[in-house]
Amino acid sequence: MTPTKAPPQQHDSRLSVILAALALTLFAVHFPGQASYDTLAQALDGASGVVTSNQPPAMSLILSLLTLPGVLALQIALFALAVRQVLALAGGVTSLRWLLAPALFVYPVLLIYTGIVWKDVLFAHGAAFAVLLLPQATSTARWRLLVASAVVMSIAVAVRQQGAIVVVVALAYLLVGGGLACLRHMARWLIIMLWLAVFLTCTAGIRWATPTADNEAQSLSVTGPLRQLAMFDIGGVFKRFPDLAFPALTEDALLVPAQHRPTRPRIIEQLGRYSPQRQDFMQEPRIDQAMWIPPGAWFTQWRAVVEQHPGAYLAHRLEFMTWLLGCHDPTKCMPFFLGVQSEPQAMAVTLGVATGISDRAKLLTAIGNNAIFLFRPWIYLGLSLLTLGILLLRRKEHHGAMITLQVGGLLYAASYVFIGIACDFRYTYFSTVTGLFGLAYLIVLLTGEQRPVMPPACEDTRGQR
Repeated sequence: MTPTKAPPQQHDSRLSVILAALALTLFAVHFPGQASYDTLAQALDGASGVVTSNQPPAMSLILSLLTLPGVLALQIALFALAVRQVLALAGGVTSLRWLLAPALFVYPVLLIYTGIVWKDVLFAHGAAFAVLLLPQATSTARWRLLVASAVVMSIAVAVRQQGAIVVVVALAYLLVGGGLACLRHMARWLIIMLWLAVFLTCTAGIRWATPTADNEAQSLSVTGPLRQLAMFDIGGVFKRFPDLAFPALTEDALLVPAQHRPTRPRIIEQLGRYSPQRQDFMQEPRIDQAMWIPPGAWFTQWRAVVEQHPGAYLAHRLEFMTWLLGCHDPTKCMPFFLGVQSEPQAMAVTLGVATGISDRAKLLTAIGNNAIFLFRPWIYLGLSLLTLGILLLRRKEHHGAMITLQVGGLLYAASYVFIGIACDFRYTYFSTVTGLFGLAYLIVLLTGEQRPVMPPACEDTRGQR
């Protein structure tokens, strides 16, 4: 976009230099990238071309193409670009932008998370940057930024399908007006169709490039998480109704060999390990391997349980959300992961990755432990609500991209009311980024120059590149 009143070019250049230096420093601090079991499992899937984990195949593809340090560099680059866009959109005093950029990079949560190679981090940085590239009411359309927004958004959503929520919010912003409100009707629809066409084309291309596109094993990336969700919800209701029956899980028991038969005692043993903190506690390998229950049976039983005990289901989901939002002990919700996972060792050996915790990772761990109180999602959701309220009371047409980002972050977090299976902090990391970006935007906006009044007519966008 071309702001109506752009800051001098030298100011932009200096900010870019500062951000580049910060990004390179962060890359050196985190190199080769912090990698948990999930990270290595995805990388192994990408190397083998067969998805055996409950992970999006696109993340495995990206890891196979870029390697661990490459994805680390991509995450940090997207973060730096998003920070630059936040500060540029806010305008205000130049020196304040120079101070806020380092402040965002060294904020403990962002300092740690920008280096963890997780799909949640790649999605958060990519989706935030893509939204911030959307048109503002005080700008004229630049096609290359629209294309860049759609391309980056397609990559982000490919690694975190739940991110489709942000796509819907972005399209709603474009459709109802926002940055395109003062364009002629036909021009507005051409821009919307361009963004959507590029997004869908790139999404299809990523799916085509994924080596498991026609492999039956890819279904694990869909049925695996759904099975985990069904098991988690049934366990939550079972905790409140110990006499709960499981007809869908046991109806074919007699057709299954005795050693794999899903008997009620076996099912109860598994569901009895339910905890609102995470579903992983219910996946004890000995029980999982002993019972043969098809995913369809879990889904059927889940639907029956929800229909018969809606109150217990909602109570279970609300209890889970109190954990996810950080209302309890954050150390029990995996606030962060540092180092390279060493178990199972064979996985790291196959990938050629050195395992363990470096001195740099140990230092970051100490920083995280001393700032553990910051790893509570409700803090950042509160910042988003504050930002949203203030911007809506001002000339909201001047802040459309930031408003869209805040709405997207809030709805993304709200979706876990129904699909969350663990209270790990990473699951709301996108909402954390949006909240902190909103705070930085407000600081610059409220202490700087006033935004110019929107002109009565838009500039003709023909010929813009």
